[in-house]
Amino acid sequence: MKINQLTAIRIKVLRIQLGFSAEVVAAELKIDKSNYSRLENGKVEITITRLTHIAQVLKVPVVDLLPYQDIQQSNNINADPALKQTLYSAISILEVALQKINNQ
Repeated sequence: MKINQLTAIRIKVLRIQLGFSAEVVAAELKIDKSNYSRLENGKVEITITRLTHIAQVLKVPVVDLLPYQDIQQSNNINADPALKQTLYSAISILEVALQKINNQ
C-alpha cells in the first residue's frame, strides 16, 4: 500500500474518531464532498498544504495524520528503501512548514 493511501486511511479513521462528518470537513476545506471522498479513499494525492488544512480542521497536529504506526507495524519502511526516503522527505517538508507556521 502506498504512503498516500495509508495517509488517507489515517485521515478517515481520525475524522470518524473525532466525530467530524465528511461533509463538515469538506465544507471547511472549501471542496465538495465527492472530492473529499476521493481524498479519503486515496484516489488523489494529498499535498502538504492540504494535509495542514485537514489537521487544522480536525484540530490535531499534522503528524497525527501520518501513518507512522501503520508503517511501523507492517515493517515496510525497512523493506522498501523508496518508502523510507519518501517518509524522510515528507518529514523534512513538514518540519519546514511547521517552522514557517510557528514564525507567523
